[in-house]
Amino acid sequence: MKWQRTLQFLIPRLGIPLLWALYKSLRIEVRNSEAEERLRAGGRPFIYAIWHGRMLCPILSRSHRQICTLVSLSRDGEIINAFLQRLGFRTVRGSSSRGGARGLTALVREVKAGHDVAITPDGPRGPRFQAQEGALDLAARTGAPLLLTTSAARRAFVCKSWDRFLIPLPFSRVVIQFGGLLRVTPEDLRQRGQETRLLLEEGLNRITEEVDALCRG
Repeated sequence: MKWQRTLQFLIPRLGIPLLWALYKSLRIEVRNSEAEERLRAGGRPFIYAIWHGRMLCPILSRSHRQICTLVSLSRDGEIINAFLQRLGFRTVRGSSSRGGARGLTALVREVKAGHDVAITPDGPRGPRFQAQEGALDLAARTGAPLLLTTSAARRAFVCKSWDRFLIPLPFSRVVIQFGGLLRVTPEDLRQRGQETRLLLEEGLNRITEEVDALCRG
């Protein structure tokens, strides 16, 4: 429809300057970045694993690095796709409900071509803070490690969506925190699938609780 094409054109162009103005007003602290720095120095691709509702500041902080991410095939996904591309991300289309296998295969190709990937283990529909299999499958098929990543803000607007998407308020303190690395093999998924899934889920929840406590303090 014409109005949808108009929104796809206007929202990224109008929204990105507003987002950057917000981002530049924030007091951002990055914690435990050593693992990310080592991975980047090594030159081998890796996978940022971020809860869906906590991805805004980590994504903005890593823009224009040609990191690849999976975008839904929905109509809203068209707008998000244009948005991310203007922020300097690579995108592939797919989801857990439509085009999931195609999307995962495309992400595997991106990693094998040397591109880092950002993925939301509880996306695109939740349940919130519960890891699904996609991130683990990607790590097992590529050998790329998962870098646990999260964020929190002292003052924020929390959307009334399934993921309670967090948008920091201007001039707020924001903490972006990296956790440990999780390496996954096909054998891990075959023999210890639930245990491996819980390692990812509990690791992300642990660092998310840590940054939430820091921002409340």
